[in-house]
Amino acid sequence: MQLTAFDTDQTLSDILTDYLDGELDKVERQVFNEYLDRNSEEKEFADKARKGKQALRYLAKHLNEEEVRV
Repeated sequence: MQLTAFDTDQTLSDILTDYLDGELDKVERQVFNEYLDRNSEEKEFADKARKGKQALRYLAKHLNEEEVRV
């Protein structure tokens, strides 16, 4: 796996986390989207992180549903 700016910049990594968690305001989100549009490796990483987070959310929901049935 290729290193991205998220691997070397803690502030940027924190912003990515806030972005994925929906904690950026409208202007911050717009600026971050513009950053991702100009940085393809970071955009690819962010897309994979978003898909991973969605998969974990789905899995957690599925596991919770299984617990209710037992």
